Amino acid sequence: MGLYLRGWECHVDSRCSATGLLGSEVCRRLAGRGRECRALVRETSDAQKKKAPKESGATLVTGDLKDRDSLMAACKGAKAIISTASATISRQPSDSIEAVDLKGQLNLVAAAKANDWHGELYS
Repeated sequence: MGLYLRGWECHVDSRCSATGLLGSEVCRRLAGRGRECRALVRETSDAQKKKAPKESGATLVTGDLKDRDSLMAACKGAKAIISTASATISRQPSDSIEAVDLKGQLNLVAAAKANDWHGELYS
């Protein structure tokens, strides 16, 4: 499995933050190249925002960068990870640059490593 923008052949691609403008576009482009994609969405994400990655063919995986354990399923088997997450335009009260852009990205790396991941990470 792989995460697009992280190398592929016919691997499953995984990624993060699929409900934003950039994340949903990454899903759309991966699908356009015939790549499988797992899209990380928060349980609290707006249903309309979840629609775009799902319609592009991505498999939605529920999780949050602030919850390392929730990232385990998203990272399982990934060869590449693309994270477009940022708290700069967040709608969640507990989001901050430190919580998401720093600690959250470190949680993502830790979850990937816990899954014996040796691929590429794009953030």
